[in-house]
Amino acid sequence: MSFPFQFDYTNSTHHLSVFSQECLRKITEDCDDRIGKLQASLDKVRGFGLNDIEDIHENGIKLVKTEKIVWNAFGNPQSNKDIFKILLAKYDELLNLSYEQLNDKVVDGTMREGIYLDGLKKTLEHRKLVKTVCSVGYKNEL
Repeated sequence: MSFPFQFDYTNSTHHLSVFSQECLRKITEDCDDRIGKLQASLDKVRGFGLNDIEDIHENGIKLVKTEKIVWNAFGNPQSNKDIFKILLAKYDELLNLSYEQLNDKVVDGTMREGIYLDGLKKTLEHRKLVKTVCSVGYKNEL
């Protein structure tokens, strides 16, 4: 996913000055779209005894929902800054579970390693953005 903004937090005194409310709205709408796609994929595999695939989709939904909470907290100037540490820890926990689940699919031969590696690259870039947003929200050094 590409975001419709340049992320420059270095000259910002308040994290909301980095994003317009419209930009934040588009980002959370994108989260909703991704949740919807994951839910639709999950609905297609339910009932076929593909528990590992169901687990992957359910974890993906949790991951994107956590990301959406990060963005909503970021857009709310009343958010407690400590929430960003908690959300980043939860995001990392879910991301690590996702990596483990997908790695298991590579090991058992049901997923090509190239697809797994491409997914890792994309999620690492995305994780960097979530970490940056959480760091700005918490007003920490990166």
